[in-house]
Amino acid sequence: MRYAAPVGGWNARDALAAMDPLQAVRMDNFFPGFGSVSLRKGYSSYATGLGGLVKMLAQFVNGATTKFIAAADGEIWDISSTGVGVSLASGFTEDAWQWAQFDDIGGGARLGLVNGTDAPQIYNGTAVSNMTVSGPSSVNNLIGITAFKGRTFFVEKNSASFWYSALGALGGVLTEFKLGRLSGVGGNLQEIATWSVDAGNGPADLCVFLMSSGDVIVYAGDNPGLSSNWQLVGIYKIGAPVGRRCSQKVGSELYVITRTGYVPMSSAAKLGLVKQSVAISDNIRGAVQQAVDSYGALPGWQAILYPRGNYALFNVPVSGSLFRQHVVNTETGAWCSFSNQNGYSWGLYNDRLYFGGDGVVYLADNGRNDNSMAIQGDCLTAWTDLGASASLKRIGLVRILGATTGGSIPYTIDVGTDFRQPNAAAAGSVAQVNTAPWDTSPWDTTAWASESEIFDDWSGAAGLGSVVNLRFRAASTNSGFEWYSTTYGFEIAGVL
Repeated sequence: MRYAAPVGGWNARDALAAMDPLQAVRMDNFFPGFGSVSLRKGYSSYATGLGGLVKMLAQFVNGATTKFIAAADGEIWDISSTGVGVSLASGFTEDAWQWAQFDDIGGGARLGLVNGTDAPQIYNGTAVSNMTVSGPSSVNNLIGITAFKGRTFFVEKNSASFWYSALGALGGVLTEFKLGRLSGVGGNLQEIATWSVDAGNGPADLCVFLMSSGDVIVYAGDNPGLSSNWQLVGIYKIGAPVGRRCSQKVGSELYVITRTGYVPMSSAAKLGLVKQSVAISDNIRGAVQQAVDSYGALPGWQAILYPRGNYALFNVPVSGSLFRQHVVNTETGAWCSFSNQNGYSWGLYNDRLYFGGDGVVYLADNGRNDNSMAIQGDCLTAWTDLGASASLKRIGLVRILGATTGGSIPYTIDVGTDFRQPNAAAAGSVAQVNTAPWDTSPWDTTAWASESEIFDDWSGAAGLGSVVNLRFRAASTNSGFEWYSTTYGFEIAGVL
């Protein structure tokens, strides 16, 4: 009996006996694509010497100039080039800066930086300096910043208010808007986001205020000081947002990390109260709920869209130094998890994905190993009765059909029966055939080089039961791997 590889991705919602055979109970470091499941790519060291945990990565773009900065060890660093970072400013207490780029009438393209502890800063592509800002009793309490329709909007720590600038200003004299005056709204302001209902940054852009209580307040307009130009669109209820970097735009949609899942704002607007069943993370709701319950108070939660990789990534802190990622294929909606990428902060630079670790920034989705360590893929497929629900089956062989590139892939195959975890491993190693460089071997006597080598060896894997599943583990330090299908060799052992 042959089954396609589990391109439906990770399922942490359905009962084991009811799961789609194209899905998987576990899918770690395997990415579900369109016609195959592939071992994720690795990461490599990019910027070093940053001294401590990197808690911010920000890209700055001004015409043809693109810069990349990081924050760690009380300093802000220029990491636009690979190698040792260059310190731009030091003496800060907190490294978890929030940032937004803004084209200031007085200063041109600049980044505004706030962290709720230190004085707000500005980066102009060359240097870091104090932001000129006034209004709040302590401007150091500003902890979030968003650019919206020609103004900068700020979150104040432990407050239900937001502060907004004059038109065309990054900072300057700020005016307070008290969201707590709205009837039925509770909690403090967690983050300000924008939501496009016209698939772009246009007149239909809305300003979204995410409250710690789970209330979402949406306004249209561009001047909170004029009632004629600042209209309340609606107040919606979702799960309480998690973290200061809890939202991410994907096309015209806005997704929010909440205690009830990764929620699209379009569903909140339609339903008023969002349930897990409408969250983009519905298929992995059990895993998300467990992660939020266990680690929701830890810093490091973040959502980021990675168009080059065709996925969105939700960073999950497990401890101060250990992180996992929930990853969704943005084309198919299939989920998986990534591990061993211990990044507190994530960012894009020139369309590539990076994450910040302890004193180092790494280039993700790059190469075939994790900074010289093996990439460990682990998949536990859905359970199947092999088309004979009323019979016992004796499994004798399993065949993985796939392809590898560039080198050897050691793997293990384990078969489980009747919902017992697989425990007897059949080990093997798949290697690409030797290839010859062009124009160095005799014509018509050396095998053609190929980009990939198909393999379909049978592996001995014994089991007896009414339902079976497969645990497939593969490790790579120098080779890519794609998985196309799985075939079980079995015989009917008797009627149940």
